[in-house]
Amino acid sequence: MKRLLSLLLLAFLVGSIGAQDCQTEVNTNVQAATAALSDQFGPGASQSGQAITLNRVSVPNTANNYNFVRNGIVSSNGGSNLFISGSIQPVSGETGASYGVRLAFTKTGTPSDVKKELTDAAYTTGGVDPNTWNFYQIDPANSELIGYGDAQGTTISLLEHPTTALQVGKGASGKNVNNGLSGWFLMNITSANNPNANLITQGDQVLDINVNLGCEGGFNCVDYTLTTAHVNTTETAQTVDNDQALFVSDSNTNPFFGNNHQWEFVPNTQGSLHFDTTNGHASIFFHLLPKGVTQVTSNNVLTCSLNYVPTVAPSMPKQELKPELYVSNGGSVDPFAWAFYALDPSNSSCTLGNATLSGFSEQDSMPMQLGAGASGKNSNFGLSSWIAYDGGFFDINLDANCGGANTNLPGTSAPTTPPTAPPAETCPAGCQPIPLPTNNPTETPAGNDATNVGISKLFVAILSLFVLAFFH
Repeated sequence: MKRLLSLLLLAFLVGSIGAQDCQTEVNTNVQAATAALSDQFGPGASQSGQAITLNRVSVPNTANNYNFVRNGIVSSNGGSNLFISGSIQPVSGETGASYGVRLAFTKTGTPSDVKKELTDAAYTTGGVDPNTWNFYQIDPANSELIGYGDAQGTTISLLEHPTTALQVGKGASGKNVNNGLSGWFLMNITSANNPNANLITQGDQVLDINVNLGCEGGFNCVDYTLTTAHVNTTETAQTVDNDQALFVSDSNTNPFFGNNHQWEFVPNTQGSLHFDTTNGHASIFFHLLPKGVTQVTSNNVLTCSLNYVPTVAPSMPKQELKPELYVSNGGSVDPFAWAFYALDPSNSSCTLGNATLSGFSEQDSMPMQLGAGASGKNSNFGLSSWIAYDGGFFDINLDANCGGANTNLPGTSAPTTPPTAPPAETCPAGCQPIPLPTNNPTETPAGNDATNVGISKLFVAILSLFVLAFFH
């Protein structure tokens, strides 16, 4: 009985740790960023506040106060670097264009001015301790707001404030005692359409960020099942002929792939996407066959192991759906609310039979992108990655759903000579794989919240332990 109680206590402890992951400091999780609103410890009226404010500076076609269109995204590679992205629009009652946000930070020491903007009680009864916060210095070369619509051509680059830094932790937003972040930054504003708007701010002319951090946004899984991202012809101009998990460029001159340009998953298998909880790195693994081939032999299976590290959003994420679907044109797909990962060439390779292909790099310097609509084939939660090699490049476009994948190959058949393969199929330049419609990764097929399912599984496990204890 004592052993049973110990097991139950351990089960509850593990469940508690998992539930609290998104409430600790940002280190490996991809978290959602939302406007930090004042609580009883915050300055100003209750529930007042916004995500981004341009203080004491006027930019043409630009409001002073902004919130994220959906949720912003905050990711990290284990705490050394921090990345923030998302699309922002004016708060209710203000007019102005929308902007895409891409910001990068490097961990630093405690600045001379730690901003403590809550009431005194927050730092006593409210449980806020600035000594537990982490601080980050902005990377000006990779930190900017990119104008949409009427602000097209306007860029607001962020510069380091001389006395402050981005602060992250419980109560760090300066608006409430939740887990959050805030920072003051100088700005370098340039406008291709209005040269008179160009200026570099000084003193208290700052851009002010105040956000809460949470688990919303679909990035709350460690393991995902990957399947082909199938073309949704109502969401993209591509045709169903472009359905494949991996596409090899028509210009390929490397004999590794033979004459096969389109590849699909080995029947009854899926790909896997796994996140390392110690450093935020992502790894992808899959087995593919030439499209149209179903028989596995010892020399016709393409097996790829690809590794990635978190990185800043590109200035222009790859957008292959219809233009009207994106938030910059009034739609719901937000490319700046995707998470981005740089390829790790030293730990990435593919094998086919006895041959190995490595020496990869990012095609057109585009990182892997993960999020709703990121596959470029439909608006499902998915990913895409463009990988160059000696002789060409290949393109993967996959849907991603929470849960472990079956990556086990079936028994192999004797190889044919040459390996059975369909005639090479024609695919226009830029053609990419296509995913099947999938459920939202934050929900189960029945529409239940994934957290509730986890609790249900824990409950079943506890009952099972009781049965073992009393009927053994």
